[in-house]
Amino acid sequence: MIVYILLSLGLISHVNCKAPICCSSVRNEECRTACQTLTTEGGQREQMEQLLEASKSCGSDQTEFWQCVNQSIQVVSSLAAWSGRPCCDLAKNRVCELACREAKSQREISESCRESLETSLYECVKKQGDGEICCGGGQNFNCHITCMGTFLANYNRKSQRHVLRAHCRSPSTIMQCVVSHVDNFQVIKLIDHLPCCYKIENQRCRDTCVRTLSTMTDQYKIAGELENICGPILPQLPPWSCFLTQPLNKKTEEIIMDYTRLQCCSKASNDRCRTLCTRTYSSDWTRQYSEFQSSCQDLTLPVSRMEAPMLTCIMDAYEPCKLGCNDLEFCTNFNNRPTSLFRSCSKQSDSAARKEFQNWLLTKRPLSPQLQIPVKDINTCEPEMWKAIACAMQIKPCGRKPASFVICREDCEYLLNKCLNTSALHPPQSVGQLCKLLSPDDSARSCISIKQFTESSPFKSSPFSGYTNSEITTPCSPNPCEAGEVCWNNHRKCHHSDYCPQYVCHRACSMGIDSSMAVPRHVYVRLPNTSVSGSQSETCVQQQICRCGNKKLDNCRSIPCTAQSKCHLGGAQGGISKNHGEHFRIDCNFCICYSGELVCTKGRCPSGDGDSALTGLSCDCPRTYSPVCGDNGKTYPNDCLAKRCGGLRQDQIRRGACKSNDPCRDNPCGNNFRCLPKPQVCLNIAQESCLQYECVPRGVKCNPHYHDPVCDTDAHEHTNACLLLQKDKKLAYRGHCQISCSMSSPVCGHDGETYSSECEALAAHVTVDYPGPCRVVGYFSGNVSGSECPGVICPPVLPKRCKPILPPGACCPVCAAELRVLYKPELAEMVSKETMSGPVSVQQTVDLLSHILEILECDVFGFLGVDQSEVVILIKPITPQPSMLQVQACIREAERIEYLVQTDSPLLKAYTTLTPFLLAPMRAPSTLPASGVTTPSPSLTLLSVLIFVTFLTKRTLNSS
Repeated sequence: MIVYILLSLGLISHVNCKAPICCSSVRNEECRTACQTLTTEGGQREQMEQLLEASKSCGSDQTEFWQCVNQSIQVVSSLAAWSGRPCCDLAKNRVCELACREAKSQREISESCRESLETSLYECVKKQGDGEICCGGGQNFNCHITCMGTFLANYNRKSQRHVLRAHCRSPSTIMQCVVSHVDNFQVIKLIDHLPCCYKIENQRCRDTCVRTLSTMTDQYKIAGELENICGPILPQLPPWSCFLTQPLNKKTEEIIMDYTRLQCCSKASNDRCRTLCTRTYSSDWTRQYSEFQSSCQDLTLPVSRMEAPMLTCIMDAYEPCKLGCNDLEFCTNFNNRPTSLFRSCSKQSDSAARKEFQNWLLTKRPLSPQLQIPVKDINTCEPEMWKAIACAMQIKPCGRKPASFVICREDCEYLLNKCLNTSALHPPQSVGQLCKLLSPDDSARSCISIKQFTESSPFKSSPFSGYTNSEITTPCSPNPCEAGEVCWNNHRKCHHSDYCPQYVCHRACSMGIDSSMAVPRHVYVRLPNTSVSGSQSETCVQQQICRCGNKKLDNCRSIPCTAQSKCHLGGAQGGISKNHGEHFRIDCNFCICYSGELVCTKGRCPSGDGDSALTGLSCDCPRTYSPVCGDNGKTYPNDCLAKRCGGLRQDQIRRGACKSNDPCRDNPCGNNFRCLPKPQVCLNIAQESCLQYECVPRGVKCNPHYHDPVCDTDAHEHTNACLLLQKDKKLAYRGHCQISCSMSSPVCGHDGETYSSECEALAAHVTVDYPGPCRVVGYFSGNVSGSECPGVICPPVLPKRCKPILPPGACCPVCAAELRVLYKPELAEMVSKETMSGPVSVQQTVDLLSHILEILECDVFGFLGVDQSEVVILIKPITPQPSMLQVQACIREAERIEYLVQTDSPLLKAYTTLTPFLLAPMRAPSTLPASGVTTPSPSLTLLSVLIFVTFLTKRTLNSS
């Protein structure tokens, strides 16, 4: 002990002469004495050890001490320049040491310092890199220095904890980082932490994270790449916080990247692409990601060109079409277009478009890099059009049928005729030949006219445009809800008329760690069954139904697989074959092949002069009005339509309209319950009864959280019927209380049912055909006026400039977009059985479609058609005085839903309630153009998909 004291005193005496001069400014005597033990010379690790010892006597409040340290101690200035610089003392080679003392990153010493010879140096640098991750979030200077010092000085955990507790406000967080990171970082495979990348909001950082973890193995190089793009390494920020807290023993098989994109894998035509797709978005995605990108999404390869349905589906799930675009600074001509759809309207895309255009100015090789088409100086040759194309490639406007990004061929020919540099073109080719190469398929139904984006939108908020920001609102875009919630627009659904929020936030379940889709709690969804081996095959697609529980999808159960069988048209001698999911027309009817079965609409197609004798009704039934009620809750105009078209048996039909029959007449609920009418129309009645009443228990406490709104005769809304009866109120109608409607007299709905008032019809999501009770039969084919219904006076059509459509069976037209949805009753029966929630009703499907709409001023109305397996959907404005712009916006919403149904998009068909929907051909009212969209013309289909895949690959793998 005496020797130890003497040595200590000798050491103090020795270093006093090298102590910082500024120590004299330290006021606290104990801290001043500790400061004088420091040395300004010697090795930097030795300086750090002494600094740590002194820090035990100098707390964070001794500002003079820490200012002195910052000014005088070399190791502190070295750490400020680069965390690895204090390690330079360990370099064996003089050239390496000098390079190290000038370097600001590990990358800068690689040329002068060979890692195989400078092992001690590199071990120290890597360890300091570990320290930077844990200490980078130090709240103050002394916390950061002491934390980094414990790594440099090889402090044990106990001493490290003691130092950090004295100088850091959250020492436990940093220590947790040390324990989690330093002990395990050397053995962690960062590829297993790829899920962390998808939690990053910044797109460039997120893509860099995916790229580096997917393609690089050196963890320190990965950290360097991420630091350059994502900012400083701070343990409280992503992705670093996730790297340190992600459970290391969690199996990647438990991680689903995206159920929506996983659903797209069944659309692959190539077995290998189907397998890679399935693994990429489910169990093996951390290992198959790059291979799937290169093998199946590179359209320069023939196999990838066959995968357009799969790639388009993935694109729809990854970047769904959204209405409207604003706040762009470079692509300003894309702003203020409230009825146009875009996939990627963001500041990041705007910036990418600017860079792309600037690159074109330098390389003079725009459009397709693969074809190397030379052009003249685009600074002087149609610069606005080239700019519009660069912006369209990044902002990605959707066509009227929003599949892939499609540029009209006329734009290609116009540009190349003016700007093609024919002298540099090898081999020589004409403009027509080049555009034909870019557009081998000249039969696309839709395209994007680039010329419309060479000028500002005509729909700016000005007196001359007639458009104001209040005409069209999208409350859920961008999403105003918290993380873990989904936003649904509140179309006319107000519990209190004096307070009507525009949207409602619901707790939700994500469809995967990298999914843009979330579903509300208690909703059932259809998902690929990843637990079944070979879940996606050429013959059968294994699926499951799950329920959104407490923030995650659970209660999953397998359902019968969907056979991918073809349909054969023609006689026994052969004919045409159609693939599963393929839709087409036979004469005037729309058809789809589903699991080897042909499902079609049943309209009578004109065939010549003899058709003048047709009745105008489906199935050539007579035009007599003698209503009957089916067991499915649907009122048919007569017995013939119910049986021939509706497919009902005689024992499933009762005389009179459904609403004229009192379902509570025979007291079906018993004495302990009150019976209240609850009309519904069901898509399936094979096993489940389509009940038309509700049994409300007597003498029990009502559940205020059970949401099934009703409106009383005083126009007050109640959350459910139990609460209404508890307050001794009388039921007026089901649904939310309506405003701006009449309660005084009955009306006939377009569904052929008589409602007690206009308000009751609107609450049931049914549009009004004409005033008074239903009394005649309208036409079911042709766009005719109401004059064919004797004695019917039709209400005025609003807006007046709209040329309306006539729904099937109606007398009076309506200014609405119409979807004739073809569904399969067997699928509705499957949904009913597997969810155990009763028959699927028209009201359920209409409610869900209403939530999917983006525009608040539009809503969905619907009814079961007289033809078996057909639901008629109408989408129209709900404002008292609708504008033409709102009509056009509702048409765009209908086009989007038509596309989602017909492409079996997982964004729509993931909801089990909508699973039975197979096809949705649309009719729209004639309107004056409201979005500046020109008439579609032949398109650049190859260029469109090529642009998307090239962009997606860049975005995912190259990040910059």
